[in-house]
Amino acid sequence: MKLVEVVADRLGGMAKTNTGTPAVQLTAVSKSYGSHEALTQVDAEIDNGEIFGLVGRNGAGKTTLMKLILGLSQPSSGTISINGSEGAAALNKERRSIGYLVGQSFFGSMNAVDNLKYFSKLKGVNGGRGEVDRVLKLVGLKGVKTPVKGYSMGMKQRFGIANALLGGPRLIILDEPINGLDPQGIAEMRDLFKYLNTQEGITIVISSHLLSELALTATSFGVIHDGRMVAELTHSELEHRTKAQRLEVVTSDNNRAAELLRDRFGVQPSLDDGTLVLSATESSGTLIPPEQVASIVLGAGLQLHELHTRRQSLEDFYFSITGGETNA
Repeated sequence: MKLVEVVADRLGGMAKTNTGTPAVQLTAVSKSYGSHEALTQVDAEIDNGEIFGLVGRNGAGKTTLMKLILGLSQPSSGTISINGSEGAAALNKERRSIGYLVGQSFFGSMNAVDNLKYFSKLKGVNGGRGEVDRVLKLVGLKGVKTPVKGYSMGMKQRFGIANALLGGPRLIILDEPINGLDPQGIAEMRDLFKYLNTQEGITIVISSHLLSELALTATSFGVIHDGRMVAELTHSELEHRTKAQRLEVVTSDNNRAAELLRDRFGVQPSLDDGTLVLSATESSGTLIPPEQVASIVLGAGLQLHELHTRRQSLEDFYFSITGGETNA
C-alpha cells in the first residue's frame, strides 16, 4: 500500500469540504530538476478565508510548491488554478494581486519607509506614503526610522510581511515566516496572522516545519513529505485525530479493577508497568468516560490512586502520517 493510501486510511476518510471556488487549487502537480523530482503528483486545495498551514521537513517541497503558485517556477506537469483561473495569461493576472514573503529582499542601508516606497513603485501599487504607513502600522513598524540592516530577525520578518501586504492583496503566501524567531517573536507573528485573517479578511498560506506552532494559528493543513502531499485536513479534523487516545488507571487492586471494567464495559484493559490502560474503542473511536470508570472502581470499595487521559501528541500524529521518527 502506498504512503498516501496509508494516510487516507489512517485519517478515516476525512477530507475537506469545498465551499466555493478555491483561492488556490493544484491538480497532479509535479516538478523535476533534472533527475531530481521535487514534487510528485501533488493535489491541494486552499479555500478563500483560510489560514492554510503547509507542514513538512526542510527539503520536503514546501518552498518549491509556493514558487509554483507564484509563477516563480513552472510545473513539469499538472495544473494550477487561482480563484478559478487557469492558463498562463489568466494566472499571471491573478498572481499580480498576491502578496508574498519568500526569502528576504531589502536594501539594508534604507529604512522601512524608503524600502517600501521603492517596492510600491516596482509593484505598481498606488497610494504612496499613505499605503506605506498603512502596512507598517499593521505590522507594528510605523515610525521606526532605523535602517533595515539594524533590525532584529523578528523585525525583518514583520517588514517582509509589510511588503507582502502592499496594495491590499486578498491572498498572501509566507514561506517560513517564524523561522529563527524567539518565543515572543513567534507569539507576535501568530497574533498578526490571526488579525490579518479575521479583521482584514486575508487568506494566508504559511509554511513551517513546526506542526505544533501552526496548530495554534492555521484553520487547515497540508502535510507534505518527500515531495508528496500526504494529508489535507481541517483544524477540527486535526483535533479529532489527536483527541484522547487512552485512559490510565491505578487502583489498590488493578486485577480486580480490570475484571470490573471488563464485565461492565466489555473492554479488555492492558496492564502497563502497574497502570491499567483503556484505549479508545475501535467502533466509536471514543474512550469510556473517566467518571464512569471512577464510579465502578470506587463502588467496588477499591482505592483510586490515579485516573487521567492521554492524547496523541502532534509530533506523534505527524510521524504517523509521514512514517518518520526524527524531528520535522
